[in-house]
Formats: sequence, structure tokens, C-alpha cells
Amino acid sequence: MRKVILEAYEIGFLTKLFGGFLVLFLVMIFLILLELVRGKASKEALAGIGIYMVFAVIVTGLMVFSLRNLRKGPRMAVALAESTTVVGNRLIFQGELEFEYGRVTLTQAPENRRLKREFKSLERGKSSTFEFPEEGFKVVATMERGFARFPALRILSRPYERIVLVFLTDSGRVEGKKVLTLPTSGGYIDLEVEGRGRKLRGRFYVPPGENRTAEAALSAPETPGLSVKIADSSMGEFTYPLLPEEKLVVFAPYGSLTLENLLGTLKIKETAMGHGEFTLILSTRGLRRGEVREYSFTVVPEKEGVEQN
Repeated sequence: MRKVILEAYEIGFLTKLFGGFLVLFLVMIFLILLELVRGKASKEALAGIGIYMVFAVIVTGLMVFSLRNLRKGPRMAVALAESTTVVGNRLIFQGELEFEYGRVTLTQAPENRRLKREFKSLERGKSSTFEFPEEGFKVVATMERGFARFPALRILSRPYERIVLVFLTDSGRVEGKKVLTLPTSGGYIDLEVEGRGRKLRGRFYVPPGENRTAEAALSAPETPGLSVKIADSSMGEFTYPLLPEEKLVVFAPYGSLTLENLLGTLKIKETAMGHGEFTLILSTRGLRRGEVREYSFTVVPEKEGVEQN
């Protein structure tokens, strides 16, 4: 099991923006004062600039206070992650914590840039340990849009209130086997796919002289209109993991849990992974309307201890 701390990229951006603003503000004040002194300004002019400075200091103080509150969440997520010990399949906290266990869902549609975030509580408890849940999750997303649902633990105890732990299990298997055939000007392009443990394996069969490239992409019922490219016929064969190589637990401030921050933390730009139903889409550029092949398959959760390839 690997602990991961969510990187809140928007807070880093605001910090840099505020730092730039503060430097610019100080430079402007220095230049104005220098000009006033050189020009032997009157006491009234100096008093006016003094009032302006007081007002600017108050505004700056409010910005510093707001920024500190924004940074509190990431600091608490780091502190909780560092004080939590992993022993086997359990998380051991430094002391007893009150929490809610449930599901967190993230949805962002292309026509609405605003993320919809929802936590559904299933049970409430208090303990110093928590067993990693071998339950399904799902994420089909890019940096701008998509869908994700995870088992999650929301902490209620101070000072970690509103910190969530998001769980991505490596347990499961891909079920499905199919040959998809796509007509082209030079004949047919075939794609043979099969589930192998946690991965989807495929092989393209392209007729000699075929100058078109077929693309394979993954979508899901929760993300109509969004697909993630996983391979093309120039590769010949491919293997695509639908589950992580190891169990992951992500420590995150609830308000910073977004698709962009999550993918950025995992160092990927787009992904389709998890459990449930997925749709494999085979297509090529320039095909006539309707000449696209689709195949639905499932990724089934399974208990730890079952051998997986």
C-alpha cells in the first residue's frame, strides 16, 4: 500500500500570484515615496500616501489571512499522512479519530467547467486503525472533464476535519474477450482484445498496404462523449492496465479534491481505470458515419489473495 498526498495546484498558483502582487506593491510604494522625497512633497501629500499605505496594508493582511486558511487544508493532509503508519492492509493513526466512511463522486461535464463534488456517508465510526477497503472505484477523466467515484474516509476529528482519504485498490480482474472488425478501403482491420488479470491486452491485424491507422479508446456509461485513447494499430500489440499496480490511499483536503488535482498528483493527463462497465471503441480517421465498432466489458472486484496476472 502506498500513501499519496494530493497536490493542490490552484493553491500553489494563488501563492505565486500573491507573491508577485506583494513584490509589485512594495516596489510601487518605494518608487512613490522616493519621488515624493525628491520633489520635497508637502506634508499633506505625505499624509495622503500614508493613508493609502495603511489601506493597502489592511488589504494585504486580509489576503495573507485568506491564503493561510487555504493552505491549512494541504498542511493538515500532509501532517495526517506523515503520522499514519501502514501495517499490512491497515492504516494506523496516531490516535483515535472520528470519521465517516462512504463514497466520494466527482463529475465535470464539458458544458460546465464547474466540478460537482459529492460525499455519500455509509457509516460513522471512531478508531485508531482502519482496514483498507477492497471495494470498487472508477475514474474516466481528462484534466478538464470526466467522472470519478471512490471509497473514501472523511475525518471529523480536529485538527484534521474535512481531510478525506481516497482508496484505489489493485484488486480485481478484467472480464471480456472479443474480435472487432472494421472495414477500410484496403480490406479489414481486426482488433483482438482479452482481459488478463488486471489488464486489457490487444493485438491489431492490419492488411498489407493499409494506410489508415485504427485507434482504440475506452469510455464508460458515466462519461458519454468522452473517450480516452489507449492504443493504435501502429503499435501492433498493447497492454493497458485498468487497475493500479499497488493499493493507493490519497490524503486530500476535501475542497481540493478535483479531477485535475488527482490526475496531476498521479502524474497522468487522462485515464480510464477502475471497476464496472467500460466500452472499447475502435475507429479510424476518415471513416464514413457509422463505421465504428464498440465492445462492452467489465472489471470485477475480487478479494485480496486471489492470484492476478
